[in-house]
Amino acid sequence: MDKKSFWDISKLVEKWHTLKKLIKDKEYKVSPLNKFIYVASLLYVVSPFDFIPEYFTPLGFIDDVGALILFVIHVLDEVKKYEHHLRSRVAGKKGGKPVKEKAEDEGKIIDPDKEDWKTE
Repeated sequence: MDKKSFWDISKLVEKWHTLKKLIKDKEYKVSPLNKFIYVASLLYVVSPFDFIPEYFTPLGFIDDVGALILFVIHVLDEVKKYEHHLRSRVAGKKGGKPVKEKAEDEGKIIDPDKEDWKTE
């Protein structure tokens, strides 16, 4: 994601609405590893325990910022995957490409992608 598109407010609002849909969607499954990353990074930010304590150095909040950045990056990646999932579900596509239908004609398989399928 480039810098300009990240700070585009309309895109952020759109991503927020997509995230709300993702949370409510019972069909879409988030991997257990990603769920763990989301929960662990948020718990780390709000917990009083830190790798770099705030009272030792003025930059003690850096580890909390890192955990928060990790959370945001993973959430944005999950939203992107969910948008792809929605597009493929709505358009009747699989993996972002149209599903190829093959027909059988008297025992022969006809591939619609082949140019000369009528001559076979």
